[in-house]
Amino acid sequence: MAGAHQSRLSRLAFSGLGTFLLICTLATLNGISYYLFARLDFSAGHVYSISSGTKRILSKIKDNIIVIVYFRKMKKQSLLHVRS
Repeated sequence: MAGAHQSRLSRLAFSGLGTFLLICTLATLNGISYYLFARLDFSAGHVYSISSGTKRILSKIKDNIIVIVYFRKMKKQSLLHVRS
């Protein structure tokens, strides 16, 4: 009985209906994630998070903020030194 049930699930997964249900599920999850966007910072010391003080200051600014970032190519040795 378990083998027949497994076979039916296997056929459903590779059928057109299974593909359609998978696409619908992924589209639904994508739509939900659009409205419930969140990022989590699991780094030590939360180094990639904005502090509460910075959030408070930014919330008071009414104008648009333009941020210009400059990058340069670095050697791998330099990257290892930065991380340590």
